[in-house]
Amino acid sequence: MTDVHAFHCALSLPYITEKGECKMEKTKVIYCETKKSKDDESVKTKLTLDLSLLSPEDIEEYAFQAIVIKWQGGQRRKKAGVIPTSATYTVPKPGTRQAASLEDMISGLTKEQAMELIMKLQAKAKDDEVEEEES
Repeated sequence: MTDVHAFHCALSLPYITEKGECKMEKTKVIYCETKKSKDDESVKTKLTLDLSLLSPEDIEEYAFQAIVIKWQGGQRRKKAGVIPTSATYTVPKPGTRQAASLEDMISGLTKEQAMELIMKLQAKAKDDEVEEEES
């Protein structure tokens, strides 16, 4: 099995035959909850995804679209900073959240926010120094 084939197989709900071949399953059952609007109660749905019309490349494209949307949501949730014009996103495993690194948080600050943070950190350092001297 080639690396490219293995990659496509991994994205396409595979199972491996006794001969080590990759076979794609064309349906996947997912359980989800959906609300009509934010105030409505959610409805639990057993959703069968029929992938029979999709190629491995199509499924890969859906995966990339979902990853981009997840990254965009993370950028919108950041309280401070601007959206970068260039970024690298280490994609977390499904169902997990990736904690923002200190560098990510700092790089998103405006100049004014960075200066305010520096002043707060300097004040904290002085307070900590005084506490150490008193004890």
